[in-house]
Amino acid sequence: MEVFKDWNPTVRTIVSLLEDSLDKWAIFDTHDHPAPSFSSGPVCIAGDAAYASSPHHGAGAGFGVEDALALATVMEEVNATLQTVKTSKSAALTAAFKAYDAARRERSQWLVESSRTVCDTYEWANPDCGSEPEKCLKEIEWRAHKIWYFDIDDMLRDARSAYQRLIQV
Repeated sequence: MEVFKDWNPTVRTIVSLLEDSLDKWAIFDTHDHPAPSFSSGPVCIAGDAAYASSPHHGAGAGFGVEDALALATVMEEVNATLQTVKTSKSAALTAAFKAYDAARRERSQWLVESSRTVCDTYEWANPDCGSEPEKCLKEIEWRAHKIWYFDIDDMLRDARSAYQRLIQV
């Protein structure tokens, strides 16, 4: 309360209500309740809105950038389609966002699960590693490499191919 003593009365009231309850914190992710799809018609979600992950990999923002690149790529496809093919903008966007979903879902869901596993590993609670440092290192290392050595070009090819298949329908 001392830190907020000069703040607006509304803020002080809110802080006073929290004073006794701020002794614990939690980390939430979408592992137990993943989004059924990253798209619905001509609307999509990306990054944490699509697959919130715990911070144990430190990769959430990077995955969000990957999403942005996949979305930019399918949007280029939409632009080309609308200039050359008679289709509605809504149909083109729906196909693009389904293609984005197809290109990003598996990797992003893996991040959510893997981040939980890495947390367990850091806390010596991973049953595959226990408290054996060498096993823990190998576990964390292969997971980090899966993040670092991802083939972005392949993802973009997949997104473009999925879009081309979907827009023909």
